[in-house]
Amino acid sequence: MPPQFRATTPYSILRFIGAGGASAGIHLGTLYVLTTFFSIWYLAATTCGFLAACGINFFLQKYWVFETARTPPSPAEWFAFFTVATSNLAVNSLVLFTLVERTGMGVFPAQLLTSGLIAIESYLLYMSIFRTHSDHSDSATTTVI
Repeated sequence: MPPQFRATTPYSILRFIGAGGASAGIHLGTLYVLTTFFSIWYLAATTCGFLAACGINFFLQKYWVFETARTPPSPAEWFAFFTVATSNLAVNSLVLFTLVERTGMGVFPAQLLTSGLIAIESYLLYMSIFRTHSDHSDSATTTVI
């Protein structure tokens, strides 16, 4: 299958859900441990969890979800990925704070809802980041051949 279509297959969506599940497990596990056992403020704890999950998530997105294993990580991919992740961290904290403090929702249900919303946005953005890099590599290869 041509790389420009590979990122939009149902399999990439299933892999994205799997990668997201692994990242969510790291994120929520860190949140739980830091708030429950160390009494760390929930916004600081969720930031730590988000950052812990972010590192593994880059590699899962690039090499497994969007199948760009034939190309090493480019500086542009790193920058775009971490720009999205940093923006997601800010959105995560804002939405989580709003749901917990303004609506009275519990921390964990609020985090699950927030994570689901961010996941939809992230899939679309990460698809663009990794597909764009792959498309440019393929077109350069095609032109040379």
